[in-house]
Amino acid sequence: MEIYINNHLFEVQVERKRIKNLYLRFISSSKIKINCNYNFDDNYIKKFIEAKASWIIKTSNMLKVKENDGYQVISDKVYFLGYKNDIKIYIADKNNLIYKNNTFNFYLKKNNHKIIEKLFIKFFEDYFIEYINKNRSKYDFILENYGINNYPHIKIKKLRGRWGYCIPSKNEITLNYRLAHYPIECFDYVLLHEYIHLIEPNHSNLFYDIVRKYMPDYKKYVEILKY
Repeated sequence: MEIYINNHLFEVQVERKRIKNLYLRFISSSKIKINCNYNFDDNYIKKFIEAKASWIIKTSNMLKVKENDGYQVISDKVYFLGYKNDIKIYIADKNNLIYKNNTFNFYLKKNNHKIIEKLFIKFFEDYFIEYINKNRSKYDFILENYGINNYPHIKIKKLRGRWGYCIPSKNEITLNYRLAHYPIECFDYVLLHEYIHLIEPNHSNLFYDIVRKYMPDYKKYVEILKY
């Protein structure tokens, strides 16, 4: 089966089995797999997919990024907070990055991949630190509700293999700068996740009960971050 969503063609693989519900997952940026009960016909499946058009396009774009480049730059484009932005490069006397009008303007002594990545990391670090300072009170308040009044130190770094981690003994949270490529709600989820580790160190039922209490739809962002 094939379906167009916002002028984008997707191949849809359907596997029917003895299950109650319908489940959608991505195989690649342009290929979707549906698992569902035998009672769901193709028209129902198409309507289900169309109802999730916005999420599908956003997730597809994320996958295209991962398929093309390790730090989510596609030629002259880069994803920032889930949206594609332009990249422009100028030769200059010193290295600098200015973000303006949805465009990342690089001023470089030499067009070098490592320099570009370093400037990206610094920009995203500064952005998230400012964002955290403006919004952390609601997370600190969660700790207060559990009798914790010692608020964590939060760092933004380049991490491999994980979106963040918490060291309760040091009262420290570290988050991956690459979260900047995803919708800001994904960053909020990872920040909340690590905050809850200061209350419950393990991924226990209690841990997820607390996460769910403060972010009932957290699984949606878990799914986005898989791609």
